[in-house]
Amino acid sequence: MKLPEIREKYPQYNNMSDDELLPKLYSKYESKMDYDTFLGKVGGAPEVDDMAARQAQALDKRQLEAQAGKGFYDAVSSTLGLPIDAIETVMNIGIYGYNQATGSEVPQFKGSLGSSENMQSLVDVPEPQNTSEQIARVAGVLPVAAYAGAKTVSSQVPAAASTLGKLWQGTKVGGLTGAGEAGVFSEADTPEGKLIDMGMGGLIGSAVGFVASGIGAAYVGIKNKAKNLEEWLDADDARAAKYKRTEDGSVVANQPAREALSQGLEDRTVQMINGSSDVDKEKMLKMVETLKKARNNRRYSVLNRPSDVIGDTVMERFDVVRTANRRAGQAIDEASDRLRGKTVDHAPVVDEFLNQLDAAGVQVSRNADGSITPNFSGSDFEGLAGAENIIKRIIFRMSDTKPPDAHDVHRLKRYIDNNVSYGKTKDGLTGDAERLVKGLRHDLDGLLDGAFPAYDQANTAYSETIRVIKDLESAVGTKIDLSSANANKALGTLARRLMSNAQSRVNVLDTFEDLQNVAINQGGEFTDDLINQVAFVDDLEALFGPSATTSLRGEVGKAAVDATLGQRSTTGAALDVAKSGIDRVRGITPDSQIDSIMSLLTN
Repeated sequence: MKLPEIREKYPQYNNMSDDELLPKLYSKYESKMDYDTFLGKVGGAPEVDDMAARQAQALDKRQLEAQAGKGFYDAVSSTLGLPIDAIETVMNIGIYGYNQATGSEVPQFKGSLGSSENMQSLVDVPEPQNTSEQIARVAGVLPVAAYAGAKTVSSQVPAAASTLGKLWQGTKVGGLTGAGEAGVFSEADTPEGKLIDMGMGGLIGSAVGFVASGIGAAYVGIKNKAKNLEEWLDADDARAAKYKRTEDGSVVANQPAREALSQGLEDRTVQMINGSSDVDKEKMLKMVETLKKARNNRRYSVLNRPSDVIGDTVMERFDVVRTANRRAGQAIDEASDRLRGKTVDHAPVVDEFLNQLDAAGVQVSRNADGSITPNFSGSDFEGLAGAENIIKRIIFRMSDTKPPDAHDVHRLKRYIDNNVSYGKTKDGLTGDAERLVKGLRHDLDGLLDGAFPAYDQANTAYSETIRVIKDLESAVGTKIDLSSANANKALGTLARRLMSNAQSRVNVLDTFEDLQNVAINQGGEFTDDLINQVAFVDDLEALFGPSATTSLRGEVGKAAVDATLGQRSTTGAALDVAKSGIDRVRGITPDSQIDSIMSLLTN
């Protein structure tokens, strides 16, 4: 195959002259053949062994080296502004020099790292005339060191290695490679001259390796941080508090969040605000506005607190449940009216109740007039007035001589509801007696639900809603009327238990979760988060104090007052006073904190 055909088939050789390509083809494929015979075979001209040709080849090599060195320094000078460009440029020049020196065909990067092509321009450099140009000429081969260093760092250094370890590895490999390449390309005629060139190559190669590995480590660090930020934002992690996503999905700095952090807000609070819905932010803003006004108006602070807003949130759910309960009650009344005259086999239910009484030692006898009389002597309930009375009333109601229809069964179920509420009754009904009577009520309800679907549907909605209403009333306290104008304040105070260590915390949490689920099941639609609002109020109180006033226990004076009243040690109070002074020097005041929070909530 002739040389033109070789070049046409292998275009990667087009950047090599015939004098460069022919020796490499000879040594690779036809080294056993005489070289002149090889040239005749491929159509190459015989080698001219004269001084002019050798000088021309040496000049070409120095020109190439100088061009590569100029490109390398252009790349390094741009690292502060464009680190990614520098990485690709250094690697591509290194690959180019490596290919020229060894005849290899390592492919270059083509925008794979997002580089700018205009950084890779090479210019002609004249024959070196001074020391600076001599250094540039020798440095021309050293992008190979940068490439080798970067490759070594990426392939041999563990991913978990420290930045210092990566820099050392890159510097070491770059220096060794630079010294070796400088020795290969050195044109010095004496061993001393070659050593000087190799020393210079080692120094510059070390610098190249240091820069290349440093840029690589920085690039990896930035890339990992960007990946972490995406994950943290998705998980509402506090470590992403300083950042936010724009509408196009990119991650940018969140300046209001950074200001709030500098004012003393916790990062987890800031991130919670960042991830809150617009409705949540509106309510949080209302809390802050209440706090701000209360700080300067004592009477207002007594009547209004930030936690009242949480009470409004709970009331929104409670109103949905209460409305659904009233609607279900009306539906039950309508459905129960249609039960009049309808027969239902209640005997199995009654028999089961009597069997349970018998198991508890209660003897039941039927009188001549058809009525039933229980005997508690020796039973589990003997002497327990509450238990005996409720069982007597239920049995008396069941012993009516009139055969009951479905409507009568419904009324018996209501009668049990009125005698056995949720929890203890006035008669003190507890334990087994309570479970026995409620079991009768459950079986009666199942009997009607299975026979009459319309009744079942209305009854299910009523049972679900009345349960959560009773639970909430029990949690708030019997003295609180949930229909009063100030019910939201009581509910806001109740919600604060979620952030405490009170024993009732779990019960309150269960009640609120049940309220939320039932409200949604009954058609309620909510885009705010009760727990977020509770946490926000807790953070406000941690920052500004529970009462948030500027009265006797005001900001700077609060610590001194505590010490005077014996609530804290003198040392602790002094530290608080000192901290307050430092905060003021740093520009952290209650007013600036409130302003930063309001800015975060409105941006």
